[in-house]
Amino acid sequence: TIPDLLINVLLVGGFSAALIPEFKRASPEESWCLFVRSSFFVGAVFLLLALLLMMFADKLLFFFSPGFAPHKLQYISSLLRITLLTLPFTALAGVATAFLQSNNRFGVAALGTSIFNLSIIVGLYLMPEKNDIHRITYFVVMGAVIRLLVQYAVVLKFMVPKVKNISFHGQFKVFRRYLEASFSAGCM
Repeated sequence: TIPDLLINVLLVGGFSAALIPEFKRASPEESWCLFVRSSFFVGAVFLLLALLLMMFADKLLFFFSPGFAPHKLQYISSLLRITLLTLPFTALAGVATAFLQSNNRFGVAALGTSIFNLSIIVGLYLMPEKNDIHRITYFVVMGAVIRLLVQYAVVLKFMVPKVKNISFHGQFKVFRRYLEASFSAGCM
């Protein structure tokens, strides 16, 4: 889908550009610590962003689509709120994709988009009524969750047991590189 393509370019591409060199440079223990730190940081940031966007969904839709009737805006904003639940899961999948690619596990990382899109197709197929758009939004969220779980199932094989200290020192440097890479990809 077009939104998934944009997310892959901007979100996953930015994470890959920022994190893969760091994962490659690090020892297995340091790489695992960076993965855990990045996952916590990215999960928190994108969960807060999703919650913020959910709170202002009505106003955002009114701004971006001023021609809709108020009752339609209300309905569409409810769909947007459900769909925004995918944001933290997709961001975490971006970190997992970068980690997997740095460990030469390209197939599982690439499979994520297919899992996501397949869940939408299944949702469309199982939709009893053509007007049951809410069901598709749930399948979109389910696709994001399944993609993350499949990737984490492989990521956990690289887990370093009993890591002594997972500090968040230097995390903002990596996040700055992510913003730079995403901005560059967005400009293209």
